[in-house]
Amino acid sequence: PNPARSTIAVRFSTPDTETPVNLEVLDLAGRVVRNEQIRIANQGTNSFTWDACDNTGSPLSTGVYFVRLSQNGVVSSSSRLLLLK
Repeated sequence: PNPARSTIAVRFSTPDTETPVNLEVLDLAGRVVRNEQIRIANQGTNSFTWDACDNTGSPLSTGVYFVRLSQNGVVSSSSRLLLLK
């Protein structure tokens, strides 16, 4: 859901289950504040639940963030997210 408050379900699909999907959350300045490698169990639609925290486990502030998904170095999806606290 967008805007989001605490946890965010990121849904995506991929035909490749061999290569992990890289999820990056960027702030408005373009800094990566969260980076996760997601192992894919099934072809098709998958999801990852993000806790709205940065790489250190600290909750992110209210604001606009960008979620970028890539696999094999190729960006497959990028979306804007409004995080409310």
